[in-house]
Amino acid sequence: MRGGYLGRLYWWFRSDILAQPWRMIILGVFVVLLVIPLSGVSLYVVRVLSLALIFALYAVSWDVLAGFTGQALGSCHGRFLYGGYGGGI
Repeated sequence: MRGGYLGRLYWWFRSDILAQPWRMIILGVFVVLLVIPLSGVSLYVVRVLSLALIFALYAVSWDVLAGFTGQALGSCHGRFLYGGYGGGI
C-alpha cells in the first residue's frame, strides 16, 4: 500500500504529470503566474499579463471551436468582438 490520500496524489502526480514534458512546461507557467503577483511587481505588469492570458485563452478557444470542430464564429466570439470594439471607442 502506498499510503493515504497524499501518497496516492504523489504517485498520480509523478506518473501522470511529470511523465509528459509539455505538462511540466504548463505546470511551470502556472507556478510562475502564481508567484508574479506575490513578488511585488507593479500592478501594471500584473494587469498586462492578465490581459495577455485572457486573449491567449480566447485564441485557444477559437482555435478549438473553428479548427477542430469546424463550426463557424459563435455568439460568444461576437460578443467579445463587440465588447473590444466598444471598449476601444
